[in-house]
Amino acid sequence: MLDKIDEYLDSHRHDFQQDLKELLRIPSVSADSRRADDVRKAADWVARQFRALGFATAEIPTDGH
Repeated sequence: MLDKIDEYLDSHRHDFQQDLKELLRIPSVSADSRRADDVRKAADWVARQFRALGFATAEIPTDGH
């Protein structure tokens, strides 16, 4: 079983890396109020990824970071 998981991870490594790079390109520093739109963009990106995997998601706005 673990061999199949390792094989899957190895065969999709590039895709996983590209996804991570895409997320990290969003300057979503929540402590910087000028980045509020980027924080929302990052939250939307993560929610889309989870929905694509079949997870239910909910974005809950907060007053702080």
